[in-house]
Amino acid sequence: ARRYLMTTVGPLVKAGIAKIAKERPDDPIEAMAKFLEEQHPNPKVKPVIFVFGSHGSGKDVCCQRLEKDFGWKWIQAGDVLRSEVEAKSEDGLIIEDCIKNGKTVPSEIGIRLLQKTLQFVEGPGVLLDGFPRKIDQAGQFEKEVPGFRGALYFNVKKEVALERVLAQTKAYTSYNPTERFENRWNTFITHTTPMVDYYRGAGKLTEVNSSRHPEDVYADVRPHFAPIFK
Repeated sequence: ARRYLMTTVGPLVKAGIAKIAKERPDDPIEAMAKFLEEQHPNPKVKPVIFVFGSHGSGKDVCCQRLEKDFGWKWIQAGDVLRSEVEAKSEDGLIIEDCIKNGKTVPSEIGIRLLQKTLQFVEGPGVLLDGFPRKIDQAGQFEKEVPGFRGALYFNVKKEVALERVLAQTKAYTSYNPTERFENRWNTFITHTTPMVDYYRGAGKLTEVNSSRHPEDVYADVRPHFAPIFK
């Protein structure tokens, strides 16, 4: 650890201080953080698996178990974007504006933030949930972020997913849970079906029948785990 600090971290910090002293940015702390992120030595590339599954598919439960049993980091893209909004960064303000106006967050921003998050992940690899939403995003991610290994798809019947969602919904809500489910389901099918077909055709998709009991689903995932995630 001492050698690493002296030979790697120390020189980076000194270089960052010199850069800040020369450029005199308005926010030196933010400037230093950005410099260190850009100059951080490339760690060992970790495998990344895209996770696809609708609301009520059971993917959350399965990802939590994979995280617990195998140490893989489950990252939800939406959480990464929300954290950036809460930080009120330049990217966060753009994301917030997109959300308010019903626009799609620019791919370059989403990929940049995910890349920054992945850079410091501990564990053997990453289960990336909620990204990509389009094939061009997938292609851009694969081009710019090393480590992509394939996609894991939790395929559930619509009626089963709805039954699960309604069972988890409180009796008194300010919205119609069935209507909300229908909207989310339609959005998922529209965005995800093309990508599922794409990765299936490329031989990079592992598809699991998640209409069954969670224990049966997880038992199905485990045999695929080693060859896909190794």
